[in-house]
Amino acid sequence: MVTGLVEGISWLIKQRIWGEIIRMSVHVIWMDPVANLIWVGLPGVLLALTALACPRWLRWRAAMGILVFFSSLSLVLLFTSMNRLVVLVVCLGLAVRASRLMTNRRDSLLRLVRRSLPVLAALVVACAAGIGGWRRWYEYRARHGLPAARAGAPNVLLIILDTVREQNLSAYGYERPTTPFLEHFAAEGTRFDLALAPAPWTLPSHGSIFTGRRPTSLGTVRNEPLDDRYPTISEALAAHGYSTGGFVANLAYCPRELGLSRGFHHYEDYPMSLGTLVYASRLGRVLMEFQRVQNLVGFHDILWRKNAAEVTGEFLRWQEHQQTHPFFAFLNYFDAHQPYIPPEPFRSRFTTITRPYVPRDVDVNFSDMTGDEIQWSEQQYDGSLAAMDHSLGQLMSTLKSRGVLDNTIVIITADHGEHFGDHRKVSHGNSLYRQLLEVPLIIRYPARVPAGRVVSEPVSLADLPRTVLDMAALSDPYGFPGYSLNRYIKHDSTFDPNAIVLSEMPALELPGATSLVQGNYHFIQWFEHPRQLFNLVEDPLETRDLAATPEGIRQIAKFNRALAEIQRDLPVKKPVRRPR
Repeated sequence: MVTGLVEGISWLIKQRIWGEIIRMSVHVIWMDPVANLIWVGLPGVLLALTALACPRWLRWRAAMGILVFFSSLSLVLLFTSMNRLVVLVVCLGLAVRASRLMTNRRDSLLRLVRRSLPVLAALVVACAAGIGGWRRWYEYRARHGLPAARAGAPNVLLIILDTVREQNLSAYGYERPTTPFLEHFAAEGTRFDLALAPAPWTLPSHGSIFTGRRPTSLGTVRNEPLDDRYPTISEALAAHGYSTGGFVANLAYCPRELGLSRGFHHYEDYPMSLGTLVYASRLGRVLMEFQRVQNLVGFHDILWRKNAAEVTGEFLRWQEHQQTHPFFAFLNYFDAHQPYIPPEPFRSRFTTITRPYVPRDVDVNFSDMTGDEIQWSEQQYDGSLAAMDHSLGQLMSTLKSRGVLDNTIVIITADHGEHFGDHRKVSHGNSLYRQLLEVPLIIRYPARVPAGRVVSEPVSLADLPRTVLDMAALSDPYGFPGYSLNRYIKHDSTFDPNAIVLSEMPALELPGATSLVQGNYHFIQWFEHPRQLFNLVEDPLETRDLAATPEGIRQIAKFNRALAEIQRDLPVKKPVRRPR
């Protein structure tokens, strides 16, 4: 418990004082001692049973050395990046030295343990209760301090399907029935057939969806969190009297410490689960990195993974108590992200390959995978999509039974797509091709959104903040950039056919990589590589680069001029003043 508390406090010092991204909840301060009780307690129980059964076989000094070895592993692994073999040697040396000292002071050590154990246990319980109590108090104060909302203001539900590309959804014409519910849902609202994500990976794309700003203006490069330079749609709706709640499953880039929780009164990220408990301990994480350990326990998933059903349950429990104010809820589903491990019956629904494969993580390269492995991965991905679709159906059915669905603006979209061998790539965050940028976008709100409408013009998800405020008939307190997508939904509206949709890959050296879509053409500038041009209508998979053709040269000249104008408007570092 002592080593666990030291480890937990160390994590929080790294996060709160040194500003490091630790990707762990503040609950780590009590979860670490509990996790270490497991890692050190298991060999401790075995030693105790051995001592009881055969006391001659086990000496005090040997038992203490074994326990010190296990308890020191977490601390040594926390503060060093040494080779694992070196870590074992260091911990073995600590165990030998400590066991000698403990043998000489056995009676005083036992007295210390008896006296300190209740204090340590009470401290751990107090930490858990204090953190939980503080968050409930914060939410209570925020909810009771809300201004009055406009009479009849609709609820807003934003659902982001992490890592979901449009190409694999039956709601958009895919041959496998991956999304039967979304097909039905799209018939009740408006479907956008060329919605483009602002960025090809999670954090900058979410940041742009929340703020309406271009990704390169947000500073979300690598592990840099979304700062408070620009207001978010959650802050705007809270200013209009909305109760706001976030429920996220992507805990690599959507937890509180990455900045997306700003403006939410209630935010659920890390679950209270056995996997999260194991993840809290450095020793637990290191053990679960070994393939042999994963095979032994039959677990190849992410330790903190929450499935769509769990996220749905978290939201519905919260929504049930939102009676006095309209709500804005953000749900992030993570089922379609690597490793692709859908539950049954969805796991076997689209699988044609019987040879077993171990799921790959996000760091895998195209050259490391066989053709069968890529095919199997996509089939498991499709099963994950079907599992999410099933949860979406249950969610909407519950909201309908509660009588709130028709007065709720429901937006279902994704933050980016995925590669499955396209352009010799797998995973995401590694290109600006259509497979990563083209995502679903379906909006349902019977009061203002016509049923069965299909919009074929290219649109950007960065326009969602303006769209939400426009549909809810609310003023814009912060002046979000962009345009409302209502101009595409209304039959009598007009829009610019020459409008350009921008997507970007933020980089340490600006301007990074850029994608521009105008009409039928897709222009890509990918760092030092030659610029590319594709015709989205004639070549939907983007296999024929038109850059060297006469028409391509003419179009690229137009895009170059547009890109030069865009790059003049690079990120503004001066903070934006917000009205109080």
